[in-house]
Order: sequence, then structure tokens, then C-alpha cells
Amino acid sequence: MSPANIKVVFIGAICFVIWGGYNIAKVVYTSANWEKTEGIIVDIERHSMSCGKGVGECYSLIVGYHANKNYFTVNSKKKFNRDKPTHLLEESVEVYYSPSDPSDSIISGKYGPQNYGIILFLIGSVVLFVFWVKRKKD
Repeated sequence: MSPANIKVVFIGAICFVIWGGYNIAKVVYTSANWEKTEGIIVDIERHSMSCGKGVGECYSLIVGYHANKNYFTVNSKKKFNRDKPTHLLEESVEVYYSPSDPSDSIISGKYGPQNYGIILFLIGSVVLFVFWVKRKKD
């Protein structure tokens, strides 16, 4: 691998660690400081975009929840790149919302951003560890 490629991989790994750490920190912060309520998956939003394996249809979940006597929705931002996941409709999920602005919310659990955060953080950390070990040997 050329030195230029090594720098790109190293910078990419640092970006993964930062991006993953941000997603993890956001969930930790919201679960400690925001209000928790139950949300229900009420709709599935279709996206035409690249979904990992070429261009195709992707879907994200729309979750409805009540806060301060009002009704809000939040997009899961998690993309499903297979058939439309209609089997998830009416599934219950945890939602954390800001007490000062209940429309500002995130989904917790298996459809929340912490899963991506953990994966990105671990990938970046492993790559950085491999570079560190390789550098110690040289």
C-alpha cells in the first residue's frame, strides 16, 4: 500500500471513530437528559437511492409518539434495503424527545442510531489498532 493510500485509510478510520462516537454519545446524552415515551411505527417511507448493493428502493420507518399532549413523528433514518418491511407496522419502540422541543427526538433500540455508531466506532478502532501494531513492528 502506498503512503498516500495509507493516509486515506487512516483518515477514514478516524472519521469512522468520530462518526460512530458521535452517534453513541447522542444516544447516551438523550437517554440521560431527554424524556422517554413509547412510539408506534405508523408508516414506512420509500427512498430511491443506493442501498449498498447498487441502486434500488430503500425504506425507513416513521414512528409516531405523544409528548406534552401533542402528536409528533420521527424518521428512523435506518434504511432497509430489502422488501418493504410492512411487518414492522404497529410495532412499539422507545422514543426520546427533548423536554424543551418535543419535536426533536430520536428512536432508541434496534432501529436507533446507536447501532450504526457502535459498528462504525468498532470498525474505525480496529483499523487504527492494526495501523498502530504495524507501526510498532516497523
